[in-house]
Amino acid sequence: DLVEEYRLIGFENRDIDDADFRNDEVDAGEVNAGHSVTALYEVGLARKAYRSDESFATVSVRWTDPETNRVEEISGEVSSQVLSGRFSGTVPEFQVVATVAAYAEVLRDSRYIEVGIGDVLDEALGLPTRELDDPAVDEFIDLLERAVRLAA
Repeated sequence: DLVEEYRLIGFENRDIDDADFRNDEVDAGEVNAGHSVTALYEVGLARKAYRSDESFATVSVRWTDPETNRVEEISGEVSSQVLSGRFSGTVPEFQVVATVAAYAEVLRDSRYIEVGIGDVLDEALGLPTRELDDPAVDEFIDLLERAVRLAA
């Protein structure tokens, strides 16, 4: 009742039916031990979700314990209390991930993106890079600046 729509950004080739989440026979884009990925969802909430303390999503992660070979799972609830009213009010790591995802959506000419590469660069230049102290963020901004020059 609180979510009007949602989509996993990227990984479309790994999209599975919700009913197959616990089906170990279905290839769902496994991540090998020692590796990590970031899954970013775009969630369109109904108006009433912002006025509710009720959770609007359940996040679940499954993995196989390499020592026991048993499948483990953890889950957590997400409510509107964790949402920020402004992009700049979110944690720096989220800002970076969302900006990189926007760049990827621009590059693939996604039907969901409503900004151009220059807009993504503007957002990237406003990232709190001092707080992050991550050379990969600086490299990303350099890449965006080159892409904007090439597009001109």
